[in-house]
Amino acid sequence: MNSFLKSVIIIIIILIILALGKVPYFQQIGRDLYAKLEAWVRGLWKSGVDFWNQHILGRVSSEIDKRQEIVKKQIGNQAKQVEQTLWQKIKDYFLGLTGQQQPANK
Repeated sequence: MNSFLKSVIIIIIILIILALGKVPYFQQIGRDLYAKLEAWVRGLWKSGVDFWNQHILGRVSSEIDKRQEIVKKQIGNQAKQVEQTLWQKIKDYFLGLTGQQQPANK
């Protein structure tokens, strides 16, 4: 089954569920189903978080810290370059307004 057909079927199912949600008879069923699904999803989420904390976070936390420092340095360098470029553009603009010659760039 191609992905387009799957998408259409899923959209149709969602629309049917939305339409049935407006019928008073199905509202209580919807609330019960929502409560069960919410509890199930919360359990899955907790299991996922526990797995992440126990098995993955310890392995990658040092790498995350190292890369975080690298990114901070790169952002600082780029900010400094932007500041210098902006300052140079402002100086060039005002020199152009006053008609002065710009000194040769290095």
